[in-house]
Amino acid sequence: MRPDQEQIAEWICRQSPTLRDGYLVAVQLLADPTCPGRAQLICHVGRDICTGLQDIRGIAKRKHANTTAILQEVEPQWAAEGLDGLEIAGGGAATSQPANNAASDVTISRHLFKLLQRLMEEHRLGSVNQEEQAAELFAAIAPETAGRPELLHPISREWVNLRRWFHNYAHFAIQQKTPTEQELQSQFAALETYILTSMRTFYEGMEGLDEILGEANS
Repeated sequence: MRPDQEQIAEWICRQSPTLRDGYLVAVQLLADPTCPGRAQLICHVGRDICTGLQDIRGIAKRKHANTTAILQEVEPQWAAEGLDGLEIAGGGAATSQPANNAASDVTISRHLFKLLQRLMEEHRLGSVNQEEQAAELFAAIAPETAGRPELLHPISREWVNLRRWFHNYAHFAIQQKTPTEQELQSQFAALETYILTSMRTFYEGMEGLDEILGEANS
């Protein structure tokens, strides 16, 4: 391992030995492109470290967005209003036979509209929660940014995008998504930069954030 990786492993071990094990596995896999499924395993570790880093910093949990519960209300109402078999004129794939029930506009009930509105609000809540948690994380790293959200917004957005990237590739599936080797290496390197920044002291905080922003925008 590189010296900075040894520092990361030592620091993570003091916070959580299990996260350290995951980090060491990811570092080994990054150096061995022949291992089957390595990208998914590395991304799984990356996702867990992102979550663990917030837990280590004591970032408050938020209410989880629950779109499933609302969708369970939408589904019977959707069927009751006869929308399952409805086709929109010009909205689907081209066919040789025009649909008899094709329509250019669809009318839905006020009740269904309110359900869809709630669904959108709940969906957006998930993004808001993640950005608020990220802002707390970096405010803890650099307390001098307190009361200045404009300083944290860009780096918070980058952190949320990094977590989502790891999550998108962290699962084994029939239709497997696999990142390119360059993406995998660069994204994990970005995570390591975040960890190194989290290890820094109060006086080094903003310098570390500036470094991450510079790398993320390069």
